[in-house]
Amino acid sequence: MRKRTERFISDMLTGSIVFLSLVCLLGISGCATGVSKRSLSMVDFHGTFSQLQDHPEFFVGKVVLLGGKVIETKASSGHSEITVLELPLGAGNRPLDTDRSAGRFLVWISRYLDPEIYKGGTFLTVVGKVMGSEQRLVGNYNYRYPVLGLIEAKTWKKLRPPYSNVHIGVGVGAVF
Repeated sequence: MRKRTERFISDMLTGSIVFLSLVCLLGISGCATGVSKRSLSMVDFHGTFSQLQDHPEFFVGKVVLLGGKVIETKASSGHSEITVLELPLGAGNRPLDTDRSAGRFLVWISRYLDPEIYKGGTFLTVVGKVMGSEQRLVGNYNYRYPVLGLIEAKTWKKLRPPYSNVHIGVGVGAVF
């Protein structure tokens, strides 16, 4: 009887571990999804951001996949514009939180987007059609922005820094 009880407990623990592993795996994969496969299948520009920035007129009509961090969002009743600091893309086409950037780009949207959702500092992945370029000042520098017409955008939540629940110390303490 004791062996049957031990076997039952062992089977329950194994089943629970498998179930929790699947839940965690599904949760992680759900968080890692970027833009849709449909939009990704439309991408036909596979060059570098520097190539796009140097000669955007060569790529008008091409569909690109870019990522970065929102600098500013301007919205009006029928049009919105997002200024983005380009960042390299990592796993799942998520922009990397790095200080390596090849420049800036503009995203034009033909509808209202709430600037609070697309506020400065938000990480963004964009699939868009190259519309050309626009000259604007960045400080006192005349800067040429590649301009994209939005096809799809994905905002990303900031990643929490990894931490450990293991604490080593001496004395009496409390955790709240």
